[in-house]
Formats: sequence, structure tokens, C-alpha cells
Amino acid sequence: MYRVPSTTSRARVAVWRELKRLGALQIQPGGVRIAGPSRCTGTPLDKVRERIEEFGGENMIFMLTGGEERVHQTLVESFRENSAKEYAEIVEECETKFFKEIGFERFRENYTFEERRGDPSGPGEAAASAPQGRRA
Repeated sequence: MYRVPSTTSRARVAVWRELKRLGALQIQPGGVRIAGPSRCTGTPLDKVRERIEEFGGENMIFMLTGGEERVHQTLVESFRENSAKEYAEIVEECETKFFKEIGFERFRENYTFEERRGDPSGPGEAAASAPQGRRA
């Protein structure tokens, strides 16, 4: 749990990004996060805590043990959903950049040897419809 001064959003955003990078779940906007067992101790979280203090904020760590099985399962599912969203964002970004790169290479007529093969004058119909690969 943490609190940073509300005078600027810079501190809140910096802490939010660091905690998100560690895979913490946001339970309540503005400062209540849950990190998985492997993330709740050690250097990465210590660095975030130091950052919060540098911004003039406060933080506390509570270790959750026991509890209802239903609550445990809800938290596990929330972590899984969070991970699935992050992976989907990565895949979307890769696909977007890939297709943009392919379009740019076609614009520049920068084809591989295999794509040019079969048409000595340059890329033809076969090369335009062939899967695009990276240059060696």
C-alpha cells in the first residue's frame, strides 16, 4: 500500500509504471496494489519503495497468509487476466510493427533473393504475393 503527494501526477505515474512492470495488481485506484509471492520481497520492490520515499510518499507492505480459498482463487485469476492482457498487448504491438515494416520494405522494393527469383527484371506478381521475410 502506498501514497505519494498529489501535487503532481509525475510521482503517481512513475510508481504505477514500476509496479505494473513488476506485475502488481491494482486493487484500489491511488495506491493499493497486490504483488505475487515472488515479487513481494527483494530488490525490485525495495527500489519501488525507495522511489516512493524519494517522492515524499509513504508505503507499507502487508503479507497475506491464509484466508479464504475463494479470495485466493479470485486473486490468482486476476493475476492470470493481467498477464493475458499484457501478452495480448505485446502480440498486437509486434504484429503492428511487423506489418508496418513489411509495407515499408515493399514501398522501397527491398526484396530478398528468394522473392526476386523467377523474375529477372525484379519483383513480379509471384514476389508480391509471396510471404515477406527479413533480409539477411
